[in-house]
Amino acid sequence: MKLDELDLEKIKQIRLNKKIAIEELSLALGYKTRYGYQHVEKGRRKLPAFKMPTLSRLLGTPIDDLYKKNSNLAGMDKSVKYCDGSLESVPNAREERTKCENL
Repeated sequence: MKLDELDLEKIKQIRLNKKIAIEELSLALGYKTRYGYQHVEKGRRKLPAFKMPTLSRLLGTPIDDLYKKNSNLAGMDKSVKYCDGSLESVPNAREERTKCENL
């Protein structure tokens, strides 16, 4: 799954509809300035897969709904258990699970 299959326009519309400032979302996703996330939303930078659960939670939208409709999500292992024991849905879960285990 390539992250360029995110529906960036839909993500932006959800953020605007929920009146979430780009600065707020950027900081919540771990960027130091508003421009970190703004570059993602404009397609200039890829959003790392491990940030997808946070973005999904902040927007109140399932991760699958943040992808373009023609994305092929079938057959993916989309659940990952984080170090705190919580379960989330995220693309590339196998990679994320490895990161968690190495902490």
